[in-house]
Amino acid sequence: SPYLYCCHLNNHDGQLDLHLPLTQGVVDYAALLPQLRRLAHPPLFTLELPDRASIEASLCLLHLPQPGCPGVVPKQI
Repeated sequence: SPYLYCCHLNNHDGQLDLHLPLTQGVVDYAALLPQLRRLAHPPLFTLELPDRASIEASLCLLHLPQPGCPGVVPKQI
């Protein structure tokens, strides 16, 4: 749709609104997100998640690498 402006993202188990990471649950975000990015005007994404670990796991799927994502080496201080 040319009018899609913002997507509220979280995942669930199909019954309860659990606010699971995008990498868990019944919504296949690995398939959905590339399609949304191909739109002429990709929407803004808003994450609604309960904790830092859920956010970090979801950022990996959004291709915003964080420590803990596969292939990301933590920076040494």
